Amino acid sequence: MWADWLRNYIQRTMQEHVVGDVTIFPTQQEETVKRRTGDPHSRRIKCVCRPCNNEWMSQLQEDTKRFLLPMLAGHETVLRKIGQTTLASWITMMVMVSEYIDLDKIAVSAADRRWFYLNRRPPSHWRIWIGRHGREKYPLFVHNVLSCATEEKFERSSSNSAAELNTQTSTICLGEHLLIHVMSSPTARSIIRRWKLPSGMEGALNQIWPIRNSAVAWPPSLIITDAGIDTLAQQFVIAAVNVLKRRMGTI
Repeated sequence: MWADWLRNYIQRTMQEHVVGDVTIFPTQQEETVKRRTGDPHSRRIKCVCRPCNNEWMSQLQEDTKRFLLPMLAGHETVLRKIGQTTLASWITMMVMVSEYIDLDKIAVSAADRRWFYLNRRPPSHWRIWIGRHGREKYPLFVHNVLSCATEEKFERSSSNSAAELNTQTSTICLGEHLLIHVMSSPTARSIIRRWKLPSGMEGALNQIWPIRNSAVAWPPSLIITDAGIDTLAQQFVIAAVNVLKRRMGTI
């Protein structure tokens, strides 16, 4: 899941790890927990062809090193536009690849993957932030997938029909310092574009995609601990579930 060149910055010493899955319905939720051997950072995901892996994806990894490695080491870093674009592109690639851990939970559209392949940068409706975490026990990687639909489409849908996943949020504690938060949805892109971070986090996270500032300084002064990471990771899901419950008349 993470390249070998990250080994010195992302330790792979865990003998086992836990993978949790929660499916939320309007009136209930189902949870499963699985224990797996080995370190989660060592997982290999076979979902790309050899030419892509060895050519342009490998080049993106190389281009990212000069921006990412100082941050993983905890050093002060200034990301100018090329740095923000390069890091955002690398993050996009990793999120797209990581979805293939569970083939039933793929929410990034084929159109988004095609855009990324052709343009080598995230689609404009993706939003990516970086911050600094002070994680103690919170999961290393939280990936939420949802099915978002307009009111009209929701009314036309059958309660027995399978919902198409089209929206994802990913919250990643990478190494000992770097916090990454990603949102994307071709269906709810206007909501994603206007989305506001949880109250009090404006100074703790910097948006690097779409680019807002010519230079972004890292790390920010505020460190996000477990409670804040959880709020960030679950904010959009909670809001979406509440919308669904209102549509279903359960609240």
